[in-house]
Amino acid sequence: MKPKGGKPTDRIAVRWQRSSVTGRGITVERYVRGHLYTRQVGAKGFLSPPEAAVALGVTREFVYRLIWGKKLRSVQREGRMAIPVSSVSAYNSHRSRRRNPGKSKS
Repeated sequence: MKPKGGKPTDRIAVRWQRSSVTGRGITVERYVRGHLYTRQVGAKGFLSPPEAAVALGVTREFVYRLIWGKKLRSVQREGRMAIPVSSVSAYNSHRSRRRNPGKSKS
């Protein structure tokens, strides 16, 4: 039996992008069976719970707790849970303001 390759979030990389045209988007890179798949997710796009976890720097289970606690929005798309990028971005900025209350955006 072949050993598993670590946690699913170890094979996902997320980079935030800021564009004046599209707003705040994300580039998601997934490694599946040795192949790299890249997709651009715009500000109106959706992420899976593991992708949202990597974007926020938390665990997948914590993302579910945020959803259950109504701190992240989620929708059902084709029978799967999807989290809007706008919701992830809003939570991320709210969290950074809570961590650094003295700093203001310029």
